[in-house]
Amino acid sequence: MNRTFSIFIGLFVAVAITAFAAQTSKRFYLSKDATSIEEALNEKLSSPILTLKELTDTVPTHYPHEFTQRFVNKKFHMISVSPNEKSIAFVSGEPDQWLGTIDTDHRYYKFILFGKNTKFIDAVWSPDSRYLAYAFKGPDRRIVVHMIEPPAVDQNKPRPMNGWQYQANADEYLRAVGWKTAGKDTTFAFELLDAKGKAVETINLPLHRQAPVGPLKSEGE
Repeated sequence: MNRTFSIFIGLFVAVAITAFAAQTSKRFYLSKDATSIEEALNEKLSSPILTLKELTDTVPTHYPHEFTQRFVNKKFHMISVSPNEKSIAFVSGEPDQWLGTIDTDHRYYKFILFGKNTKFIDAVWSPDSRYLAYAFKGPDRRIVVHMIEPPAVDQNKPRPMNGWQYQANADEYLRAVGWKTAGKDTTFAFELLDAKGKAVETINLPLHRQAPVGPLKSEGE
């Protein structure tokens, strides 16, 4: 069955797409040993804005969970810098990974999500730096995409916007295409890949629904 979510784009509507790549920045980057997120002060000097020692080793109390989850933070697996450089998404945790975001002005980080035996695939900020789309693959071969509005400095929980999930075959994978804006409509586009890396389907997930929801069950599951 067709698992594609689609939106109508008028003939004369310009569509802006952010090209997919790990969202990096000359100002913010991972240290060579991946133990800190650094801010470049000049060509030779940098200063850490977040280190592994500062990270949580348990799920925060405000996060709903059924057991005490402890994390071993050996390194940052990835970072994604927002276009306005005000926020950075990061992944840490061994063997269970978790996702967080940090405000680069106030240096406060927020816990977003963790999953047992979960591997985060990527995290991509919207062009206006307001929303974050991230994907992960779970132990049951589920591929999940979430779209959220990260919490403000004085808040703890992200606001869920939309979601998608799919029971993948063993070697199927996901590749982000980027965010698309057409008038007032915003979608996040991504491709489902086969074992050889060939795109078999493109999914356009709308940012807004009538009510914020969690992961959606795709058609055909």
